[in-house]
Amino acid sequence: MGALIIIVAVSTGCQNAGFPHITNEPAFLPASTQASCGRVGLLPIKDCPEFGFEYPATPGLAFAVATLNTFGAMEYLRPHETKASDELRIIGLELLVSGTVGALVGICQGVPAATQREYLAAMNRALQAEPLPHAIQGELLRLVAQKPSPNIILLPSANAAWPTNHSTKARVQFVQSYRTSTNQEVDSILLTHIVNQWFEAPVALNPKMTFAIALEVELIRVSDGALLYERQFEYRGRSYYFTRWAENDARRFRVELKDAKIILAEIIAERLLLLESPK
Repeated sequence: MGALIIIVAVSTGCQNAGFPHITNEPAFLPASTQASCGRVGLLPIKDCPEFGFEYPATPGLAFAVATLNTFGAMEYLRPHETKASDELRIIGLELLVSGTVGALVGICQGVPAATQREYLAAMNRALQAEPLPHAIQGELLRLVAQKPSPNIILLPSANAAWPTNHSTKARVQFVQSYRTSTNQEVDSILLTHIVNQWFEAPVALNPKMTFAIALEVELIRVSDGALLYERQFEYRGRSYYFTRWAENDARRFRVELKDAKIILAEIIAERLLLLESPK
């Protein structure tokens, strides 16, 4: 009975959502690099991969997993020597307890497939309302507009293909093709790429899911395609259960998207463009 109480308590307990932060925080642009980057052109942020959602177990799956795990644990703890006359009684008790635990876990932790589809649609609507690349770019432009600099130039979208790898040859080809497609005079180009956006979650029936974004920035010199600065860092947001993220038309998910765009744009502005964030 104690185990059943613990299962219910864990399933319905309070949540500590954590707080948004940056991991692998990028260093400030070195003074030596500042002198050589000259007029920096900001390209619109490249489109990113689709959001990598994680999903809780359905009630049926949660019931099956919990039942099998409980039965296996009881079989493991059963005394090695039992009377043949007690065998059926013991197995019956194990099945009863396992089925009861499975039913409770299925009710408390399982999320019906129809609910998952409904909530997934709500979060996808939030992503479509303001795609992350456009959101970060818009916030970055707002920061630049607050402290305009003749050395920061806003560039149109590149007709040239972005570098597909980190080789010097790929960067040189990109710079050459971009220079032929625009008449903007800049000394270096800042490329920002959203590597991934996803929910990070441990293996569990209904785990808390942490909002995460991986971002990569590259500062490339136009004259020779040299890589002046390169960093990859991650935004880690709050942690909620799947249903908490998506309820109320994905209100928490929308708040997280807003916080992510502000924090990521401020990091780029402060560390690469050396703009002070507004107080």
